[in-house]
Amino acid sequence: MKKRPLVSIVIPTYNEENYIARCLQSLLKQTYPAACYELVVVDGCSTDRTVEVVEEKAAGCPVEVRLLSNERRVTPVALNMGIKEARGEVVIILSGHAYVAEDFIEKCVEYLDRTGASCVGGPLETVGEGFMARYISQALSSPFGVGNARFRFSKRAQPVDTVAYGAYRREVFEKIGLFDERLIRNQDIEFNYRLRRQGGLIYMTPEIRSYYVSRRDLISFVKQSFGNGMWNVYTWFLHRNSLSWRHFVPAAFVASLLLGLVLLPGFPWLLWFVAGSYISAALVSSLIIAFREKDWLSFFVLPWIFACLHLSYGAGTLYGLLRLMFWKGKD
Repeated sequence: MKKRPLVSIVIPTYNEENYIARCLQSLLKQTYPAACYELVVVDGCSTDRTVEVVEEKAAGCPVEVRLLSNERRVTPVALNMGIKEARGEVVIILSGHAYVAEDFIEKCVEYLDRTGASCVGGPLETVGEGFMARYISQALSSPFGVGNARFRFSKRAQPVDTVAYGAYRREVFEKIGLFDERLIRNQDIEFNYRLRRQGGLIYMTPEIRSYYVSRRDLISFVKQSFGNGMWNVYTWFLHRNSLSWRHFVPAAFVASLLLGLVLLPGFPWLLWFVAGSYISAALVSSLIIAFREKDWLSFFVLPWIFACLHLSYGAGTLYGLLRLMFWKGKD
């Protein structure tokens, strides 16, 4: 019987007391032998009960759980700390805001062996808990909502540009280095770009199942989307080819709306064309989801969720661009 590789799961956390217990519980119920994997939790000095919950779950469990403190409170710093501490031949990156299927680790190891890929993962299923969260999760699982981010909606096994919660061979980090600690967000996208540029294959299969709990309300959802859009600019500035066109479409949409408003007196058709095209696409996408989910309220709620997502994301990108121009101008 083939020897099973040791697997390390690195989990950065900060104030995840409402989610970390479910995350750890899903990892402690794996079909993979307990002696063949370890959990490395890297906490960013949480001010809630996150650390206590981790310690409670770790007490007496058959899986080794190590808890590290990340005083810088930056995600890529936490990831790098965890990777350096990890002893596994396979390193899986996870989030304290997520949970996984019982055969998650086993399937990751199986597909690394079967495909020869440098990294494997599965489509991310976004879970909404609560009224608004349900529709936020639907928007984040829609091609209209997230563009060609196949790891968010595709159910087909295929090579992809990035995955959420990837399982990496240890030698990947030895070959291309660690995560860029200057990137508060998008560090995984940039890392996977470097991996592909070095000839590495990233493979996604629906047999690897993980779940992410979406934001519960529009305010936190808009803040998250704005920040994601803003960090696209910094990521692009540091690593020009790491992002796809999908990351900048919302900014082009918002810029077109602003241009339409400026030119409204002389060219009123421009604003109506941009806004009308968007509304039509949002309504069609919402109708398709309503049919698929058998939830007719989706048709009335989702257009507003899509608008919040794209307007905040696009505004964040434009804001980031202005900040970058101002910052460069001061040099």
